[in-house]
Amino acid sequence: MSARNASGAPQARARTRTRLGLEHLEDRTTPAVTAAFSAGLLSVVGDNADNVILVAADAGGNLRVTADGADVPIRAAGGTPTRAAVTQVLVAGRNGNDQITLDASLNTIASGALAASPGSTLLGGNGDDTIRVNNGGIVGGLAGVVNGVVVGPVVGNSTMFGGNGNDALVSGFGNDLMFGGNGDDSYLWPPGTLTDVWDGGNGNDTATVIGNDSFLGAPAGDQFDLRADAFRAVFRRLNLVQFRVDMLGTENVVLKPGAGDDTVTIGNLAGSGVRRVTVDGGTGNDVIDGSSQASRSVQLYLIGGDGDDVLKGGAGNDTLDGGAGNDQLAGGAGADILTGGDGDDTLDGGPDRAADALTGGAGADRFATRNPDLVLDLTPADGDTIVPPV
Repeated sequence: MSARNASGAPQARARTRTRLGLEHLEDRTTPAVTAAFSAGLLSVVGDNADNVILVAADAGGNLRVTADGADVPIRAAGGTPTRAAVTQVLVAGRNGNDQITLDASLNTIASGALAASPGSTLLGGNGDDTIRVNNGGIVGGLAGVVNGVVVGPVVGNSTMFGGNGNDALVSGFGNDLMFGGNGDDSYLWPPGTLTDVWDGGNGNDTATVIGNDSFLGAPAGDQFDLRADAFRAVFRRLNLVQFRVDMLGTENVVLKPGAGDDTVTIGNLAGSGVRRVTVDGGTGNDVIDGSSQASRSVQLYLIGGDGDDVLKGGAGNDTLDGGAGNDQLAGGAGADILTGGDGDDTLDGGPDRAADALTGGAGADRFATRNPDLVLDLTPADGDTIVPPV
């Protein structure tokens, strides 16, 4: 019904105009990485983008998760969870080329030694992922080692899955299980890590072990051993703090004992799946002995480095490089390539009739040859000589 005035005539309806005001709100986006904590478990989940995820603890012992450098809120009842409350970390990178890192700040230190550290399960997902664990170790440190054998509890143990893609997995300082998955994957054992199991999966996979340059303030001479055990290769360090790495689905093994007078023994690798072994002795008078390696399908690449080194090849077509120093090189069976480097070296291609190539380098070198071996730089003026093979 229309409104009317006092005379009964229709009254015009008043119009009211409302002006809408717009207020700028802060930009809000749905976080690509989420984190939640409950009952000792910290769960971090990425998305299908390339995530850079770091799990750490701040100076006050509170857990901290960052993604691409930005803090990720941790959903938890009762406030921010602490390092002391977490017992297990789960990180799932999902799809994308992810970088997942667990920081050493997750360790609880008491009286200058490790007291506690959470375990972890880390999933790279599809993509070329990098997973690195920096926490864990022996409770009490070296007090938990007797005569080179670990007797103390080991904490911070991790299980890592690279998933599909060319992944790089770096062992933590506990006893870890590591799976590369499909793709050309790499595994790295840095100094201070303990016993691991590594399965490269499908693809052309590489396992690298790095030794100690020093131990308890003195130069370290590592004692390494690599050989087949049924269908896998087993690496052992026999001195300092002893450990082993079981390697499955691994085509390439790289050993770097580092500085010091090292001993590396390579046994028979038949049936292990390994096709190439590289040993870099580094500085020191090293003995790298592959003479027991009986599989012709395995190639050894042995590098002595600085020092007076002894290098011995196996049954395959091997490459031996003495480096600086007065080195002794014996190729063994197969068509080998021997290079003495600087110094007065002795080179012996091996007892078989394969065609070896021998290069002495600078210095007065001795060549033990058999037909059809080839000496590439025989220089009598430098003191080079041909000697009868032993």
